[in-house]
Amino acid sequence: MSLNGQRMVVTGGAGGIGSLLCRELLKQGAKVTVVDCTEPVSVDAAFLRGDLSTLEGMADIADRLKSQRVDILVNLAGIQYFGPCEEQSPQQTALLYAVNVLAPVILTQALLPQMKTRGHGQIVNVGSTFGSINFAHFA
Repeated sequence: MSLNGQRMVVTGGAGGIGSLLCRELLKQGAKVTVVDCTEPVSVDAAFLRGDLSTLEGMADIADRLKSQRVDILVNLAGIQYFGPCEEQSPQQTALLYAVNVLAPVILTQALLPQMKTRGHGQIVNVGSTFGSINFAHFA
């Protein structure tokens, strides 16, 4: 599949994996917009500052993205706490679910209608092996 000219949005694009992914997408000719709370320093892409940890932040990003044509959405942003589950606070658990689960759903709901109207588009949800492999004392 050619990415040349494809308009892509990558959440978490300023992070380690995200910046590497964005650099590769740009090399392949994609027009990349990074959505993150931190501006990427090593990626020459459009930047949309936003907070995917709150409903207000998610709604703001979703509203701003609705006005753009997005061909491919990559939900890459994610957080994880390391340690025993019983030591994870309710606030940490809520934050984890907000960024890892709720934000991808909210952004998908915002962009899927335009993709359906155009008759094409892709949504890529990136997860971690930590969700499928047992690790002792891992929250």
